[in-house]
Amino acid sequence: MNNSTVARNGPAPGIVPHGNSSINPRPYFQNAIVAYNGTPRMNCAQIFEFRYTGSNLSDDTSCGSAPNVTRNDSCRLALELHQDQKVGGQVVDVHAASDIPVTCTTTARPWSATMVLTDGAWKSGAARASAQTFNTPVWATPAGAAAPVKISFSRK
Repeated sequence: MNNSTVARNGPAPGIVPHGNSSINPRPYFQNAIVAYNGTPRMNCAQIFEFRYTGSNLSDDTSCGSAPNVTRNDSCRLALELHQDQKVGGQVVDVHAASDIPVTCTTTARPWSATMVLTDGAWKSGAARASAQTFNTPVWATPAGAAAPVKISFSRK
């Protein structure tokens, strides 16, 4: 499938080998889009040594997965940083929150963000950080992480 789109086919089970079973089929996708096929929705009924060249887009992993199928869609990442601080004898949650646009791909990518406090100031010590994806494309599984962190400042 070269520079092709295969979409919205059904009620068949998806792409399957056809013809002489003694020949090892090696179909290839080159700059192809494969989406919304099969019943139940599944683009390929089985994975059989697909070859991938160029940039390909698929809405599921039934024909193979990374690095074979490339996907680049935008989504958002919600970030929070919390630190408990004693203020006037009471514990106050000093926090910052932000959301940033990121590119959702089939491979991990680094990202960074700046978070601004609306009130208070960070102090050296323990804090809690979390990140959660949202507005993810249909093929991406929403993900999140939370962990304790340590805030420190370098002395001048």
